Amino acid sequence: MSKIINANVIATLRAAASFAEKVVVLRESIASDVLRDKQALTLAIRPGVAKYYGIECAEHGATGKFVTEDEQLSASARTALSKLVRAVQGPTAHQKEVVKVRVAKTEKDAYAAFLAACGGDSSRMAAVIKAMKA
Repeated sequence: MSKIINANVIATLRAAASFAEKVVVLRESIASDVLRDKQALTLAIRPGVAKYYGIECAEHGATGKFVTEDEQLSASARTALSKLVRAVQGPTAHQKEVVKVRVAKTEKDAYAAFLAACGGDSSRMAAVIKAMKA
């Protein structure tokens, strides 16, 4: 039994490595401004996914849609498109630029005093602030 599992694990890892390599090649073929925009990336990749599944795609909304009477095939294509867009964009595509803010010493001291007054519990401090805004 473990030989079968090991063989399947190895085959799966090979497929995953091949997929990762192809994603890199695909990412390099797409303009950086398109990579940053999920809708533009979806629009760019959709025709290739449609061709793979042997279905048509048409303009509809911001990113288009798949055109087929086979709902299961359309669902498979939508799932593949979604996974491929996420893979191509990568984990850093949604990260925002870190903004550095200078805080005066008096503000830091006030924050520390307020946190101490809340027993050092930042979630309690947030609840107090929320209650103050209401």
